[in-house]
Amino acid sequence: MIDPLFDVATDPKTSNERIAYVGGKALIVINNIGRLNGTYNLVDGQTNYGLRFKTMTLSRGTIRLIEHPLLNTNPTWARNMIVVEPSSFDLAYLGGRKTMSQEYGVTGTPVDNGIDAVGGTLTTEVTTEIKNPAANGYFTGFTAAAEG
Repeated sequence: MIDPLFDVATDPKTSNERIAYVGGKALIVINNIGRLNGTYNLVDGQTNYGLRFKTMTLSRGTIRLIEHPLLNTNPTWARNMIVVEPSSFDLAYLGGRKTMSQEYGVTGTPVDNGIDAVGGTLTTEVTTEIKNPAANGYFTGFTAAAEG
């Protein structure tokens, strides 16, 4: 299901890498897929036991798994995976809304409301521009792993 995301790439240097933001349930299912379909050996002298996958190496590329806490706020979202190619994202500044500088203090505006400091804020209104939507994917319904 992830294979088509590698058909197109925004940056040739990272064309075979993607990041997958997953919910807790989806991460468990993906780890169970690895356990059921792979082989592993126990080695004498180790102090840890078990498997935990944070990277999937596939024939066409690498997926780095990151459990995102926002996806765990809802049981349905916890079964989802959002795969992104970071280089396909860019900032799109909203038209007519340039960065606004508001300074206060000694060199800023004349009214500083008794603030005994120098500082200010920069406010910019931007949104996300996705330059290559085909390199990103949204997958739902991770409920159980099937043995292959």
